[in-house]
Amino acid sequence: MESIAGTGRLWLQIFCFALSAWGIYLIFYGQGQGIVFAGSLLTAAALFVVRSIGLRMYGAIEILFALFALWNASGKHRGDFNLGPGHDLEAFEWLEILLQTGGAVYVLIRGLVNFGAGAMIQERLERWRRSNRQPS
Repeated sequence: MESIAGTGRLWLQIFCFALSAWGIYLIFYGQGQGIVFAGSLLTAAALFVVRSIGLRMYGAIEILFALFALWNASGKHRGDFNLGPGHDLEAFEWLEILLQTGGAVYVLIRGLVNFGAGAMIQERLERWRRSNRQPS
């Protein structure tokens, strides 16, 4: 019975990943605000289900996304004064840098917390299963 439940969770996770991939496709390639909005909601709902059934997996997704966002933020313009004519010499993108870096750091922290909590839950579950095994 235990393996059937585990298989069902696996298929549910696969289904939710497929839904979130479709949602991300709609976000990037959808025509119109309504389609992009619907893709965003679909992605959020699918990832919420993934988080509900697999906190460690969701934490790993958060960590990967945060690392990507931090890498992207680290390459933002930080005051190259060779911008050419018509550009302000103070053309730092401080607000964009702050928001992207701060958001990525926050998501990274949440990912680490979720990954750690998922690992603790899994460890406790395994310990409980070992202690409640019926002798054969």
